[in-house]
Amino acid sequence: MLNQSSVVLIVDDEAAGRDILEGLLTNQGYHLVFADNGPEALTKASEFTPDLILLDVMMPELDGFEVCRRLRHDPYLGEVPILLITALDDRDSRLQGIDAGADDFISKPFNGTELRVRVRTITRLNRYRRLLLERTYRHEAELEVYRRNRELTLLNNVITMAASSFKVEEILTIACEALAQVFEIPAATATLFDHSHPDFDTLVKYVSPKTDLNLLGEMAVDSYYNEKISLASHFSKQEIEALQAPKVFIQGRHEVQWPQVQTLMQDFAVTTVVIVPLIIRDKVAGLIELSTTDSLDYTDHTLDLAQSIAAAIAQALETAQLYQNLQHHVDDLTGIVSKQTFELRLERDRTQAILEALGEAVMVSNVDGIIQYANPAAEDMTGFSSSAILGQPWDFWHQPDQELDLLTQITTAVRSGQVWRGEVQYKRRDSTGYDAALTAAPLFDPNQANHVIGFVCVYYDITPIKEAERLKAKFVANVTHELNTPLSVATLLADNLAALYTHIDDDKRHKMINDIQRHMRILNDLVASVLEISQIDDGYIRMSEGAVNLPQLVHEVIEEQYPLGQNKQQTIDYKGWSDLQVSGDAAQLRQMVRNLLSNAIKYTPENGQITCECLPLPVEPSKNGLNHHEWPGLGDLPAQAWAGLRISDTGIGISQVDIPHLFERFYRVKDQENIRGAGLGLAIVKELIKLHSGHIAIDSEPGRGTIFAVYLPLAQGN
Repeated sequence: MLNQSSVVLIVDDEAAGRDILEGLLTNQGYHLVFADNGPEALTKASEFTPDLILLDVMMPELDGFEVCRRLRHDPYLGEVPILLITALDDRDSRLQGIDAGADDFISKPFNGTELRVRVRTITRLNRYRRLLLERTYRHEAELEVYRRNRELTLLNNVITMAASSFKVEEILTIACEALAQVFEIPAATATLFDHSHPDFDTLVKYVSPKTDLNLLGEMAVDSYYNEKISLASHFSKQEIEALQAPKVFIQGRHEVQWPQVQTLMQDFAVTTVVIVPLIIRDKVAGLIELSTTDSLDYTDHTLDLAQSIAAAIAQALETAQLYQNLQHHVDDLTGIVSKQTFELRLERDRTQAILEALGEAVMVSNVDGIIQYANPAAEDMTGFSSSAILGQPWDFWHQPDQELDLLTQITTAVRSGQVWRGEVQYKRRDSTGYDAALTAAPLFDPNQANHVIGFVCVYYDITPIKEAERLKAKFVANVTHELNTPLSVATLLADNLAALYTHIDDDKRHKMINDIQRHMRILNDLVASVLEISQIDDGYIRMSEGAVNLPQLVHEVIEEQYPLGQNKQQTIDYKGWSDLQVSGDAAQLRQMVRNLLSNAIKYTPENGQITCECLPLPVEPSKNGLNHHEWPGLGDLPAQAWAGLRISDTGIGISQVDIPHLFERFYRVKDQENIRGAGLGLAIVKELIKLHSGHIAIDSEPGRGTIFAVYLPLAQGN
């Protein structure tokens, strides 16, 4: 800056004087500016701010003294050096010049060398002075910028930290530490009020601890810490509400509106107290107090900064209070939702447990009929897994020939909000058919009455009932037929005997009586079989358990049935063990053997062979060395000790198609319907063997005879 040209303002009303000065200073490195009167001099001085003014005293209008005075009163030009040029050399003129503010004098005529030296010296000193002044101003500006940056950093950190917290105590801690930085008082007390209470009770009282929040990136003030008693507790409600800006109380200064504060400060032994109100929605929500034994005073700027911090803290406190209120509502709602969720979950689990335990199949579909839920009973009933059922149309497993009218009825009913009940037929996954009683009920939207959002279908498998009804009808038809035949024949014979009794001889009468008796025996056996199987179904048959010698029982039945075989010239043999004990009811086991043996006699032609055999079987039947073809069902037995009874014949045999149905009631092989029988004997045999925890199996081939194998548990001790 010193290398720049110095500006020299030359003021003289005479052109000759200006020319002389210009000649002396030209080529000296100055920037010369000229004025020929006082007003122009003032204008040029304001425009150029010269480093030196060479001012002629004797000028019209404004003389040099007046111009000098005016320059000295200008705040921007008052420091400019002024060198008065005068022809006057008296003492009074010089005193008048000094009084006007002149820095020095130079007399006419000029000494060129002296003038140049004095001008050079004055301009150089002025340039240094101005440089020093500029540096001072710059330093002060830098200090002001630093102070402002520090305050902005503090305020920004307060705003950021307070806004990021929803805890009242944390926000008050930030406030106390920040104001401790601002006022350089280490201890601060924060108090919040409850406006709903008539006495303005304190909700929170906080004394700033010896902590380091580092709000300015510096160490927090920690030179002094002492818990203070809050003055706010001694203020009246009106006094607190009157605080709308930070206020400083210094002991010894009288406050007309706060007469009791001086007394309190004396009681608490403090010299300076600063109170910063926290204002929320135009109401004083709390106070922050700072007190110290030092006598301190603060500028308005400091109080404004404190008020800005208080405003940020108040906003954060309001947000925190709103957040806490919201949290209370959220907690309440969470509790309500949790309770209702628990109740709904409990109800759902209870409903699901009921559905899972139900024997009836249950399927839930949306309004479009897509299955969304199926219980385990539905899987068992349809044969489809849950994954295969879900997402399918609710009628996807219906039989292809299901009546379309029936499906339309069901769909129309449930979609119109009505319950449909009826019986339908379906097929399982394995294509076996079954009957079901279906109840289809609509599901309504809980928020919109009469709006169907889906429907639930409950299927009750009535196949056993339908089968029982079919068996009952068949049973009645068979029994009626079986009873009607011998009864009709016996009745006809009796009628003929009565009508012809006196017209026929004794031989014919005896023959007719024998025929009547034979048909009555058939009728009696049929009725006995019907009663016996009825008792088995009703659970009236009880087993009188005891030790039974199975071979001996077989021998007794053979002797009993021997005459029937002898009539057909059949041979009935027994082989095997003579003593084989089983546990059971002797009468029921006798009935079982009698039915099997009478069947063998009945379906074996004349001169045929019937063989009965009893053997003990080891615990592991697969290792007994017996031929499984000759002993059917042997390989399927559980691992335990068995007594085996085999009755084989050389009869007409049974086709493989008929074998699975042999033990069904009233089942008759079609090509054997000419042989008298009710079709109940083998059904009774199976039930009696089942009652004794045994098993029966059959092997047969048309034209090659039949083998019945009975397995009964061996009695202990065998």
